[in-house]
Amino acid sequence: MGCAVVSFDCPYGPGEIIEDGVNGILVEDQNEEKLREALERLIDDAELRHRLGEEAKKARENYSIEKIGGEWERLIREVAGDKSHRGQNR
Repeated sequence: MGCAVVSFDCPYGPGEIIEDGVNGILVEDQNEEKLREALERLIDDAELRHRLGEEAKKARENYSIEKIGGEWERLIREVAGDKSHRGQNR
């Protein structure tokens, strides 16, 4: 939604979506001090909040229902042996 994101870099999830310093901020997993520092940095830096938020909006397109749904459809068709649709939605 255009909000800057700060997340722990836990084993699964955030690091696959967030590119640190580009579309959000990742901090060491369970390091509450680093989390606090990152949040304070965003509070103090309006330009950084805006830039990260704008980049986050761009990144969300990679996870849209249309994109993900198309990938699932392609995979299912491929597994089912429907080669006529191969290459679509890539």
